[in-house]
Amino acid sequence: MSKLVVICIDDEPAILESLKAELRGVLGDNCLIETTAGSVEAVELWAWQRGECEVALVLADYIMPDVQRAELFKHIHLRPLAGNSKRSPHTLRIILTEQTDIAALGNAIHHTKLHRYIAQHWNSEDLKFTVLESIRNYLQDRKLESQNAKLKATNQALEETVKHLRQLEMELQQSEAKLNVQLQTAYDSEATLKQITEKVRDSLDENQILQGAVEALAQALKVGCCNAALFDLGQKTSTIRYEFATSIPPSQGRVSQMADFPEIYDQLLQGMYFQFCSLLPHPLRGQVSMLVCPISDDKGVLGDLWLVNQVGEGFNEREINLVQHVATQCAIALRQALLFQQSQAQVAELERLSRLKDDFLSTVSHELRSPLSNIKMAIQMLELSLEKEPPSLNHENFNLSTSQSTFNVRTFTNRTRYLQILKDECQREISLVNDLLDLARLDAGTEALNPITIDLTPWLTRISQPYYERAIAQQQQLEILVNKKNSVLTTDISYLERIVGELLNNACKYTPAEGLITVEVLEEGKGQTIRVINSGVEISSNERDRIFDKFYRVPKNDPWKHGGTGLGLALVKRLTERINATIEVESANNQTIFTVRFA
Repeated sequence: MSKLVVICIDDEPAILESLKAELRGVLGDNCLIETTAGSVEAVELWAWQRGECEVALVLADYIMPDVQRAELFKHIHLRPLAGNSKRSPHTLRIILTEQTDIAALGNAIHHTKLHRYIAQHWNSEDLKFTVLESIRNYLQDRKLESQNAKLKATNQALEETVKHLRQLEMELQQSEAKLNVQLQTAYDSEATLKQITEKVRDSLDENQILQGAVEALAQALKVGCCNAALFDLGQKTSTIRYEFATSIPPSQGRVSQMADFPEIYDQLLQGMYFQFCSLLPHPLRGQVSMLVCPISDDKGVLGDLWLVNQVGEGFNEREINLVQHVATQCAIALRQALLFQQSQAQVAELERLSRLKDDFLSTVSHELRSPLSNIKMAIQMLELSLEKEPPSLNHENFNLSTSQSTFNVRTFTNRTRYLQILKDECQREISLVNDLLDLARLDAGTEALNPITIDLTPWLTRISQPYYERAIAQQQQLEILVNKKNSVLTTDISYLERIVGELLNNACKYTPAEGLITVEVLEEGKGQTIRVINSGVEISSNERDRIFDKFYRVPKNDPWKHGGTGLGLALVKRLTERINATIEVESANNQTIFTVRFA
């Protein structure tokens, strides 16, 4: 804080010296005490006090020859100090007077804002108390002034902060409104894109794909016309496949030669989009603005999308992005449609080839059945003739030499063995032909079912009898396990007998010696389940996926070398499907299980 100054004004030097001495004793070195004998010098002294000095108190004679004290105090009160316009009004003023005129004193106090007045013949204690109180009041006023200044500065700062916050709030509201508009626009674009994507992905027809995309785009962007074209890169043509037009004449079906418009199609074939407006009016459309976007993917350009508007109504970034995304979805859908068409064509061709193959096999089977039947009959006749031949080969009856007799026996044995081979091979070919014919009939689905109800316990015992003998001959074990509480089944018995027979034949063929073959009947849910289990063999997962294919045989898995046609399990698969049953195969832990389930 600046050094405090007390100014004493009186035209009598003795009073000034006495007053200064009194004040020095009261204030000590805490304040500077300045004296002056006239008002002019007082004003000059007042003006001089600045910088590090601060006038806290003025004590002046009320009446002096050169000026009235009231005028001097009023001058001090109203005139700010140079360099500090806020200091002068806080200077306290005390007059020394012998004036007894109450009205004059009241006028002085009112006009000069006096703090106190003291009789000129003062009392030392009264002077001391008055001066100290005045100094304290001045310091308190200055302190309050400083606090008020700080509060005012704080208030101003708060007002500026509030003003700034309001400005920020306004800007935030504007940004929020703008962001909401952008979000709503983005949401609308996303919803439109989702709707268009669902439309184009739901179809595998090129025309429906393009129609859905064009209509949705035209309605979403409110354009006068929107069309989609597909390219024929071989012919270098572009054909408008679908068009949606409101205010612009349509041009659906129009074919454009790419060579006639290189400035357009060169860019499109490079995967570039662009927008432009016509300089000269079109004879039908007039002057318009257009956006062109290629329908393309990583494999090439399939076509293009055109959007047409009145001149001056261009397309913004959001609209261009939407069109590009729609074009991408169209490319994906068109590529899927193309793949579907190709796969359909391949399926149709495979079906045609399969029919040709089946027809060929059926024809060949029919053609082979008659000669095989004749061959079988000839073998049977040959066998009968051999059985009726007299025992001329016995050398004891014909007195033949031992060597000649041995030769005849060997010849007879060879003929018997050759005849057996001929019978086996003939039966094998007949079985193959019959299986082929059965598969052809099952694929045709022309034979009606003849379902009857049977008890599986005696039925399985009867049809398994031949396989018991075969199992014993091959040192295998065969067992039948049936739930006797409910072993009734209604189905076509001829089909079921063929299924179980083929599965048992398969089990006997692939089960090694000392192996176990089990036929098990279980009740699962509302239907019956028949399982044929054989041990000692395991089929890999890759082979399990193929064992029901025609002519497929598991390689190197026939310990008895019986051979086969590879049609048995394929026939079982068709037979189970024909009687509304299912068949599954499991193979693990050195055993294989075929499961037939009836609904």
